[in-house]
Amino acid sequence: MRHDMGYSHDGTHASTGRLLFAMADRYFLTGDKEWFRRNRVRMQAAADWIIRQRTDYMKDVPNREKLHVAGLMPPTMLGDYAMPSCDWHWYYVGEVLSLQGSSVLPML
Repeated sequence: MRHDMGYSHDGTHASTGRLLFAMADRYFLTGDKEWFRRNRVRMQAAADWIIRQRTDYMKDVPNREKLHVAGLMPPTMLGDYAMPSCDWHWYYVGEVLSLQGSSVLPML
């Protein structure tokens, strides 16, 4: 564990939802079905990753459903501005972007 992060999970990507939404937005704006066909699997993998993180985070903690962080993404850092110190938090902007990005895919 580098930089006193204290927690490790399947990536630390606060922007996965943002990138996923941007990819969907590109398709909505251009209507490029060939581009969407080529990238659909990657977009689905990103949405699945988001759902897995929200589902698996702290799943074994007793009374998880009573915690204010139940169902949120694991804490993350918003870039390397705080390195080498630890600045892991629950950023609601990341939650919104993750929800936005993963919920748009079923509409496509």
